[in-house]
Amino acid sequence: MNRDTTRIRRILLAALVTITVGALLPGELGARQAGQGDSPADDNGNLPFRTGSDGSPEVRDPRAEEVLDRMIAAHGGAESISSRSSIFVRYRITNFSYPEPLEGTVTVWFRRPFLMRKEIVYPQRKQVVIYDGERAWVDRGKGPEELGPVSSSIVKRGMQEFDTPLMYRDGSLRYLSVAKDPLGRLTQKLSWRHEGYARDLMVDSETNRLLVIGFFDSPAGAISKMQVFDDFRMVQGVLVPYRKDIFTNNQRNSETEILEIRFNDDLAREIFNPVGGSATSTAGSDLVTSAGSPD
Repeated sequence: MNRDTTRIRRILLAALVTITVGALLPGELGARQAGQGDSPADDNGNLPFRTGSDGSPEVRDPRAEEVLDRMIAAHGGAESISSRSSIFVRYRITNFSYPEPLEGTVTVWFRRPFLMRKEIVYPQRKQVVIYDGERAWVDRGKGPEELGPVSSSIVKRGMQEFDTPLMYRDGSLRYLSVAKDPLGRLTQKLSWRHEGYARDLMVDSETNRLLVIGFFDSPAGAISKMQVFDDFRMVQGVLVPYRKDIFTNNQRNSETEILEIRFNDDLAREIFNPVGGSATSTAGSDLVTSAGSPD
């Protein structure tokens, strides 16, 4: 196995169960704080978030609720976000986790309630992840393989992310402070904890857009990944960040740019069928009847 093939295989493995529009390639999670390279940290190497959880019961902070309500409205409103019958999105992704950048594409098809197909393509490798409504599958070019129940449940739960920020209506939500994000934008910071998941959010103080999501290894652990959003555009009534930078353990891991995005296409059921196709199949325009183009 040559070096390039090994690199691409590791990248594809890292992306296997991260299926959402908001988190396409997390890289390697861990507790190491590198503090080097293109880092969003301050002069002392600190990330712009509180670390960990205080272990207290779930609470809903009224001030945080107000920020969340404004955020949902800024992103198009609950009805516009949740009423999308399908989502199609294609990204250009550049991965910086290895000695030299590696560029590829990620394409996602999602149809409610629980149908999803994700294709990850790099120069010498292609991988497909599918959730067929009951189980998750992965195809690395040799035919679909069913994932175990834990991986399947992670993929299924991840589909809630398509409706961000509505998912933050559940769980514990606290108001933390006012601070600048890695790009110098003034934000209000919120802490969210729910069912073992822990995140800190940075919301633009003026526009109420969700600018940064900080992920934790565990509710009581240190932040391991950040997503930093920019270039917001309105698409069919929903606000979408066209650019995202991902930092893993304080290192810039990858950047993504949306090339194409549509909502409410008539996605054929065959797109989500793991049997009878392979990672080289074309689940594309021949299986989609467009219901409209982006605003």
